Amino acid sequence: MDKTANNLNDLENKNLPKLSKTEEESPKFDEKNEEEKETSRTAWIIIFAFAILATIAVLVWFIFSGREDQKIHGDNLAILTGEETEEKSPEVTIKITDREVDLSDYDSDILFAEPGDYTLSGILNGAILVDAKEEVNLILSGVTISPDSSSAILNKTSAPLTISLVDGKINSLTSISSKGDLKIKNANSANGRLISSGVSSEKKITIDGGLIYFNGDKVETAAKADGGLEINGGTVIILSKEPLTIPLSSSTQNSLTVNLTEEIKEGSDFTIRAVSTGSARKLDRVEVDFKNLIYSASDLASGDYEILVDGLVVGTGTVK
Repeated sequence: MDKTANNLNDLENKNLPKLSKTEEESPKFDEKNEEEKETSRTAWIIIFAFAILATIAVLVWFIFSGREDQKIHGDNLAILTGEETEEKSPEVTIKITDREVDLSDYDSDILFAEPGDYTLSGILNGAILVDAKEEVNLILSGVTISPDSSSAILNKTSAPLTISLVDGKINSLTSISSKGDLKIKNANSANGRLISSGVSSEKKITIDGGLIYFNGDKVETAAKADGGLEINGGTVIILSKEPLTIPLSSSTQNSLTVNLTEEIKEGSDFTIRAVSTGSARKLDRVEVDFKNLIYSASDLASGDYEILVDGLVVGTGTVK
């Protein structure tokens, strides 16, 4: 007992290290720090989840993007997202059966698929398509037709197309194109007006009347007819940068055809003057550049003519 007691006394007398106040106290829980750690973990979980979803979406897109039946376009996508998309559904071509047509009632291409006469008026920001097995006669009574592209009037078949001009009405078109024979005439005994960039046909073009002005604007040539151009009436002015189809010898009305050596610029005053009599026909401030011209009128006599631009002679031609 004495030995054990002595050992205890020795331990008490030794200078053992004492705990500091901080070490003696139990550690405190830092609640704020733990909340920050929990928030950080939650953010990383969300980011990771989004990354997985994005990867899945990309894989699904690659799998289905080539399949037409899985695509969502235009208006359908706008309905789902509530947003407009750049891709629009194609415009519908409207088939016309009425014989009296106000073009202002339509905002797309229109189609005439049945033969017969149709009287047209108003403004159309689209094209007129003709796809009939027999002749169609479009009676123009003051129309403006200006599609974004393509011809204003396009005859898609080899059946004849006739364009009739109503007295006193001005009709403005971009261009006229026909796979079949194309005829332009008056709808009655007087002259209607037709202003267009140009006219073309894979067959024959016949002009029997009207006040016709083809200005060659934004077309390859203002008059091209694979089957020939015949002028039998009306007053016709055709200007073009590129060569024109020369009127056929079978034409019953005289025409003057001139190919100039230099291009005449837009805004110039253009005059045709008879050498023998000095009588002149003038067109003020032409609207396009041109180098080739055809002029035809019922009172155009045979003989030599001078072409003047801003008062200067730039070329000559002969009417036989």
